[in-house]
Amino acid sequence: MIKFRKLLSIPFLMLLVLSAVLWLIGRLAHSYTTQIELPITIVTDYDSKMWIDRSQKNVRLIVSADGREILPYKMGLAPRLIIPLSMLKITPDNSQKDPYLYKIDENSLAKAIMRVQNKMKLSMIVDTIQTLHVSRTEFRRVAIRPMIDVVCSNGYMLSRPVALSIDSITIKAPQAVLDTMALIATERLTLYDCHDHLSGSIALVVPRNVIVQNELKIRYDVMCEPYSEKTYTVPIQVRGMPDAITLPSVAQVTARVPLTKYNSTDVPMVSIDPQKRTLSGFYPIVVDESPSGAVVSGIKPMMAEYFIEKTTAQ
Repeated sequence: MIKFRKLLSIPFLMLLVLSAVLWLIGRLAHSYTTQIELPITIVTDYDSKMWIDRSQKNVRLIVSADGREILPYKMGLAPRLIIPLSMLKITPDNSQKDPYLYKIDENSLAKAIMRVQNKMKLSMIVDTIQTLHVSRTEFRRVAIRPMIDVVCSNGYMLSRPVALSIDSITIKAPQAVLDTMALIATERLTLYDCHDHLSGSIALVVPRNVIVQNELKIRYDVMCEPYSEKTYTVPIQVRGMPDAITLPSVAQVTARVPLTKYNSTDVPMVSIDPQKRTLSGFYPIVVDESPSGAVVSGIKPMMAEYFIEKTTAQ
């Protein structure tokens, strides 16, 4: 009993554990040919001609690799292999009535697995994925909306709209998704105390089931300048009636104008719409066009009326 307890001493146990670890490392360094279950996820990419929601499958393979690469698969701890759909050759499954049910070519699957990972040599696919449910995709050019708010310093104004490095982008998505989309927006960004030229990068918010090629971030450009108020006296026009006479005949338009454009000869254009008569019998005066870079802050008067001057035949 005493001898047995001596054999179980701490140094002996440490040597025993160390020997086991060294033995395991030695075994894992050897090359093996065995069957594993490979977890894969097939995803739509920009180059694929069809669309598929993330499809997770398990494929049984016979591979050759060292033990360190095989062990995670044997223990079920291996990460999923991401395979782009464009790497696979798929053909319609004519045995089914569903026109969007496609079969995966086994050779293309084997090549895709070897392209995505190169640590294991693939000998054979024991079984393959039978079918995938896909849908057709379309390309469309959509506008980009900058979701950028600019808060200028006191006495400064935004001298031009926020500029983007690109104003539109080509997206790829199923037709049903494209029919609901008119634009892609940027992330929301607020720039405070702006009093100069600012630029930077901002990410696009890509909706689910939409793919863009590579423009996930674009550049923005903002210009704030000192301004002064300027008052313009301009004639009031009647839309669609160039011969109509308004009362009053002119309006005073007050606008904030960047100092660099203060001496510009541009003037605002104002009008009334004969189809938008108010209950009081007058028509709202609206600004149809502002001077370049200016922001209208007020207009007097706000209402007008019009009449057509009758001419007497001679």
